Amino acid sequence: MNAALKLITAVFWICFALNIFRPFPEPSSTIVAWAGIVLAIAHLLEFFIKKKQLDEINAGGLHGFSQTLLFGFLYWLPLLRNK
Repeated sequence: MNAALKLITAVFWICFALNIFRPFPEPSSTIVAWAGIVLAIAHLLEFFIKKKQLDEINAGGLHGFSQTLLFGFLYWLPLLRNK
């Protein structure tokens, strides 16, 4: 299930990037852009909120930052549950 959700999230980020370089027709372009911005901010906040716990299990750093920015809790929640 986690892999499927990560795939869906990765597809969203690809759509977000494509929308930047070749905007989708309206209103899709605006929806994808705002959803990406909100999701990026939420994931950034998630990283800083969970940074200490991620550092304790050696899952922080650049790798942890990039994974959290891309996948949010789909990355860190399974790691923290298994610690």
